[in-house]
Amino acid sequence: MPNIFLGSVTCTACAKGSAQSKEGQATCNLCDAGTFSEKEGAKVCTNCAAGTFSKDTGSVKCNACAKGSAQSKEGQATCNLCDAGTFSGKEGATVCSDCTAGTYAQNKGAVKCEDCAAGTYQNTTKRKKYRLRLCVDTTA
Repeated sequence: MPNIFLGSVTCTACAKGSAQSKEGQATCNLCDAGTFSEKEGAKVCTNCAAGTFSKDTGSVKCNACAKGSAQSKEGQATCNLCDAGTFSGKEGATVCSDCTAGTYAQNKGAVKCEDCAAGTYQNTTKRKKYRLRLCVDTTA
């Protein structure tokens, strides 16, 4: 039987986006940010999965993190922009990926890494090392 709260005369199931763990209560509790309830009569709200978020109270679903961001933890209200030197090219990412050697992402929130321009190189995959280096002619 779905969990219900005591309305004016009859008991009513808690609405989507809310829950009540005790029977016979006068009200239901809105789901906190980072949680949701997609069915009426919920006893508890469910944490958003990693790669998703819900920023508002009373959510009925979680949203996937946008490209250029990620969330590795469950039950979160926001996603984190990828740091410079990293990227996320898909929605719902749980981690941002490092740019590979020969590519870079100069700004936070990158959805892809850019190829180094002619005459420059990037030989590191470390997250914060995104500055391009000028090529040096070693034959002179």
